[in-house]
Parts: sequence; C-alpha cells; structure tokens
Amino acid sequence: MTPADQFVRIIETLMWHDLKLVGFKKKGGTFVRETRESYEIVNLQRSQSSTATSVTVTVNLGVYVRAVDAFIGRPPRPVTSVWETHWQQRLSHLLGENDKWWTVSDETTASEVGTAIAGALAKAGIPAIESMSTEACIRAALSKGLHPGRLSLPLCEYLGLSREDRNRRA
Repeated sequence: MTPADQFVRIIETLMWHDLKLVGFKKKGGTFVRETRESYEIVNLQRSQSSTATSVTVTVNLGVYVRAVDAFIGRPPRPVTSVWETHWQQRLSHLLGENDKWWTVSDETTASEVGTAIAGALAKAGIPAIESMSTEACIRAALSKGLHPGRLSLPLCEYLGLSREDRNRRA
C-alpha cells in the first residue's frame, strides 16, 4: 500500500464513521444508501494528478431515482457509481466554495481533511442528498426555484422538464 493509499484510507474511515450511522454501506471509495425510491451516493474521487506519495481528492454526491428506470424501459438494477446518478453535486459547491480539491501528503493532513469532509457531509451533504432523494423532493425543490447540481436528461424527461428547466440553477 502506497502512502497515498493510506491517506485515502484515513479519509474514508473518518467519512465512514458518520455515514454508516445514517444507513450508508461502503463499496470501495463510494458509500451507497439504498431506499425504496432511490440510491443515494457519496463518492471520494481521486484526482489523476495524485501520486504514490500525495493524493488529491474531492467529494461527489448523487441520487439515482428508481422510477426513471421504468420510464426509460430499463430493468431495475443496483447503482453504485455516482456517475450513473440522475442528480449530481460536488460537496464543496454546497458549502459556497468553488470546485474544491484537497491535497494530502501526510497522515496529519489526511486526518484533518477527513474530519473536514465528515463535518461538511453532516452539515450540507446528507441534507442535500435527502432533499433530492425522491421524485416529490425534486419537484418541491424545483418549484421553490432550488436546483443545486446537475440533473440527468432521463430524469428531466421523466419529470417533464424543459431544457431551460434542466439548465437553470439556484
């Protein structure tokens, strides 16, 4: 295991501590919570610029709405990748920051970053996921003019949204 792998393990362990308390299961660098209506995903993404001794990471959030499968004629299946979700958002954007990536090259910084990410997930990440986790939640957010993140084309078609609605941001 490289030092960078160890740093990622420290960060994931700190994230996992709180995520498992609210029903998420860990699958690699991704945490998944399955509900009756959706798959909710938190993903720790490594930058391609990471090396064996230093790692750069960000956190992606996503929700996959199960009802869209039937709408587009796809058989139901488990979803474990944030890139397959219908709603996506970077955690840092929910905190009012630009596209934030953390660079870690020692265990102390890994612990600090893991603690900061866990706190941001509790403060903004999990509430945002829950606010977009069902069709009713998404419709409510859109009706209030809230639209954090990116909505997939299949979800927009399912909801009957126009291209302008899809591209509108809060």
